[in-house]
Amino acid sequence: MSISEAAMRESGSVSRDSSGYRIKLRRTDSWERKRFTLGHELGHVLLDQVSERGGNFVRSRSLARTDEERIANVIAAELLMPTSALVRSLRAYDRASGTARWTALHEMGRVFGVSLSAIALRLLDLVSINYVLFRVYLNSKLPSGARRHECKTSRNGELFFVRPPDAEAHRLWHEAQKRALHAIEMMSPTGRVVLRCEGRVRDIVARGVESKEYWVAGWAPAGLAPAPSRQRVDRMGNGTVVETTRRRLGGA
Repeated sequence: MSISEAAMRESGSVSRDSSGYRIKLRRTDSWERKRFTLGHELGHVLLDQVSERGGNFVRSRSLARTDEERIANVIAAELLMPTSALVRSLRAYDRASGTARWTALHEMGRVFGVSLSAIALRLLDLVSINYVLFRVYLNSKLPSGARRHECKTSRNGELFFVRPPDAEAHRLWHEAQKRALHAIEMMSPTGRVVLRCEGRVRDIVARGVESKEYWVAGWAPAGLAPAPSRQRVDRMGNGTVVETTRRRLGGA
């Protein structure tokens, strides 16, 4: 296997010939970005090995391209930010600090050698915390005049908003004019959760396009006091409530 850098449009590529796999990384990317790209391309190599095909390297036909890309990202995340190590790091920080969430994210990004965005998104995979991440796009608005936003919660499926995400996004950006510390009220199967969150304005470059965004991240340990109901809302981030359920915990 050979790994080299080159001037290229994509962040990375992988091919295979008679001498083995060849991975190329975009020369102009940051060190952290190159590390994640390398992990991603190694994910494709692993998928190719699992498929047990011979001859020249061809991306798996058994997976849709988007599915294979997603799996490669998961492999890269687990290689660079192993779940067990990430949980230990997060718990150590929470025992030693208070509400400075972005300080923790910066420090964990430094420890694991990944970008701030990578570590912020990776925390969505942890089942031991209740985690929320808002991205409010400051350069883009919806037809209603509200700012376009994305909202994601822990993939453990246990967090539900008390208020619709679009209302929360509007409130968070309104509060940001005075302070960067926020509280978001959520519901979980075991009780009411008030997540302490912190916001930062960030300059993001994705696929060559620059944007200014307000990121709000916060978390709390899973497992709190019981509450009687919960509200399920759209987690895709467009602010539309797609399903509302109300049930008593422990019963129908």
